[in-house]
Order: sequence, then structure tokens, then C-alpha cells
Amino acid sequence: MNSGILTESPWLRLPIVLAVVLMFQTTLLAEVRPIGASIDLALLLAVCAGCVAGPVRGARAGLVIGFVLDLLLTKPIPFGLSALVFALTGFATGMVPDAVCDGKWIMRPLVVAVASGLSAILYAMAATVFGVPDLSLVHVTAVVLVGMISGLLLAPVLVRVMFWVLMAGDRPRA
Repeated sequence: MNSGILTESPWLRLPIVLAVVLMFQTTLLAEVRPIGASIDLALLLAVCAGCVAGPVRGARAGLVIGFVLDLLLTKPIPFGLSALVFALTGFATGMVPDAVCDGKWIMRPLVVAVASGLSAILYAMAATVFGVPDLSLVHVTAVVLVGMISGLLLAPVLVRVMFWVLMAGDRPRA
């Protein structure tokens, strides 16, 4: 049996990377709260999935990432909200043309930062629609700012990780 087949599957790599990222997010980064908001590595993974793999793979990865996160959440957030928002995020980020992302070295981190901020706004809007209590404009603004700054800083690493997870063995998307 060829052992390379198992290690080349993105559906084997994604759970491994997701387990490491969620372990980081729920332990170390749970205590790091600049301006009152935590860094959402799971959302950044979904954004980076769309950025490197296109809309379909980005939406699939975002759905899986969001579903696993929904299983871990203990807050009064409706089950499936993260999966819905992360799938839409992965899809929308995947729709950004490669010409925008591949122009200069700073463009991909900027795309990830903007997509992270817009995704945080989408998450807050969806949470409001589904009746999540106590969402203040100050907190949402803090989440958007932390999401954009962390997206800008962590994009170079997370884009490479998601490229390895979703695209290893494939050509970059056209």
C-alpha cells in the first residue's frame, strides 16, 4: 500500500491542523485579549482556505472548521452559526481574483485582514438575527480590529499552512 496516499489527502491534514489550531485557541489565546477581543485562529483558517484554494474548497474547509468550532463552543450561540459564517467566508475569499492576491507580497495579508474584518461583521449580524444577546457595538468593533490586525500579521504563516493542507500535490488555482 502506498503510504503517500494517506498523507496527500487534505481531509486527513485538515483535522490535524484544526486540532492544533483549536488547542492553541482554546488554551493559550483564550487568555490573550487585546482590547477585549480574542484572536480567532479558526476564522483565519477559513479565510486562508478560500484565499489559497478557491471558493469551493474554501467553502468546504470553512464549513468543516466552523462545524468543529460549533461543537466546542459553550456560549449561547446557535449551533451551526460558525459553520455557516465560515463557509460563506471561505467561499467569498476564494472569489477574490488571483491577480489581486499575487501582485505584491503585502496583497495576500491585506486580503486576509479585510476578509477577517468583514467576516467578524457578518458573524455579529448573523448572531443578532439568531437572537444572541449582549452584542455591543464596542465589542464588535474590538473583534473586527483584532481580527484584521491578527489576519495581517498571521496571514503569511496561515496561508502556507492552508496551502499545504488543501493544495499539496495540486497546482495553484487558476
